[in-house]
Amino acid sequence: ALRNELRLEQARLNETMRALTIITVAIAVPTMLAGFYGMNVELPGQGVHAMFWVIALLSILASSAVIWYFVWHNKSK
Repeated sequence: ALRNELRLEQARLNETMRALTIITVAIAVPTMLAGFYGMNVELPGQGVHAMFWVIALLSILASSAVIWYFVWHNKSK
């Protein structure tokens, strides 16, 4: 009985860690892009006013791709 309880607890912990990993990796991508464009050096597209939307779109697409990989790609296995 104790082994079964430990196995269930470990399974719940694994699911929690998986969810936290997905969230962490998904948030890391936009943070990295914002970090590159937040530096005080000349970067491509710095003077373009629409660059904010380009960076925002890239962040959303990259985060979506990471979430898709972790959530839906692993369900097929």
